[in-house]
Amino acid sequence: MALAEALKSAKARPGWSEQAVEIFFRDFGEEDMDLQLKIAEKALTDDNKAMVFCKMSLALRKHWVKRLREVHNRSA
Repeated sequence: MALAEALKSAKARPGWSEQAVEIFFRDFGEEDMDLQLKIAEKALTDDNKAMVFCKMSLALRKHWVKRLREVHNRSA
């Protein structure tokens, strides 16, 4: 019975990518829309990157988004 409950609990919990996208849009919704789409589609769909994003402090997330914004602005 405990195994079945653990499996049900694991399925009910959103995956890293989903959690990362929710956090990203919550904390960085004011960013340029093209940048938001690029980060959501390219970086946060990778489970490893998404997990690291979820575990980062807010200060580190801000720094990470700042770096991606700078790259995005150079290529635009």
